Amino acid sequence: MSEHSGRQITEAEIGHGIEAIKDQELISRYQPTYLGMGGEQVVFGIEGHPNSVIKVHKHTFGQVLNYNRTEGILDHVLSPEARSYLELRLARDRESQWLLAKHFSEHTLPERQYVQQLPVTRQLQTAIQDRWSTFDPLPDGVHQLWTTIRVQKRLPVEATKEGGAISLATPYLEESIFDDGLEEYRENISILLDGASLDDTGLLDECLPHTILDAMDGDPALRDILRDFTERAIQYTEDSGELLDIAGDWNVVVFKKENEKGEMVWDYLLPDVKYPARESVSRGRMGIETLLDGGASDPEQENTILNTVAYTRFVNALAIATGSDRRLKIADRPIAPKSNELLRVLKRELARWHEPVDSGEKEATSVDAS
Repeated sequence: MSEHSGRQITEAEIGHGIEAIKDQELISRYQPTYLGMGGEQVVFGIEGHPNSVIKVHKHTFGQVLNYNRTEGILDHVLSPEARSYLELRLARDRESQWLLAKHFSEHTLPERQYVQQLPVTRQLQTAIQDRWSTFDPLPDGVHQLWTTIRVQKRLPVEATKEGGAISLATPYLEESIFDDGLEEYRENISILLDGASLDDTGLLDECLPHTILDAMDGDPALRDILRDFTERAIQYTEDSGELLDIAGDWNVVVFKKENEKGEMVWDYLLPDVKYPARESVSRGRMGIETLLDGGASDPEQENTILNTVAYTRFVNALAIATGSDRRLKIADRPIAPKSNELLRVLKRELARWHEPVDSGEKEATSVDAS
């Protein structure tokens, strides 16, 4: 239970899923206000609860609007199609959280998942549109739209950028590879995806954040905690068939904290690592197998192929850097011989990210939803 206005608020009042929603407690009592937006998430604060935040996957907002607009239903109404979609999302979020807690236990943040309405302005909706959005812009004003939400404990100060934490995020190496780097790219694939031996550790500089490599130099305790993360990540992916979303900054944070003995020790937390697509590794592997067989990849699958390659390369590079003998395999045969074809596919997907989204609202740039 949580404290608010001098009395205890029960889980039933807050609502646990669709069936327990009563009088829109979240909006009417807690007044969620827009705080910011990352690569995948929109973040809201909760009035009276400074140690908690609400996180919403951007694509979920858009999907509900898509369902309602297709059926000619008002945006604030929960249509049957949208309800079914959100129920599946809710089940997915809860399953993902259970899997993360199982594999990472003390390195996850406490959270609960619900279906609720949240305030969205036309400007915020414009800002969160992506290439899958098919709806027209919202009218001016604040609209209460249905979505799944995650109510999550805030990161401790020491685990934030302001507190000196380090973000553990994978770069997209393909953005910086051109014709003169094809042989180097092939070698990278051979070592980090196919498992060939590494002769030049300088290759790791391209795949891991320099802040992490510099901090690990001469700090065995940091190396140990990062090896722990790497081996758990590989085990999680092998067990669940899912990627961790470590493409975004601050989805995984590494930081120093004071332990019970008053000593400063390294630790890590995973505030936002749930990959949005289902069966991500299986989809990525299928796309890679198609390429290896000489086939054409499905454009709808190329985003998952890109993230599967980037994630696998990152965890394997981190495994090498931390002295772990664990490796993640995403193909049963060498990928390097098809590295040029793979690079073309991944560059094509990266180029899509920079294509403008036609929102129909050229002037809408503010994202204030308070």
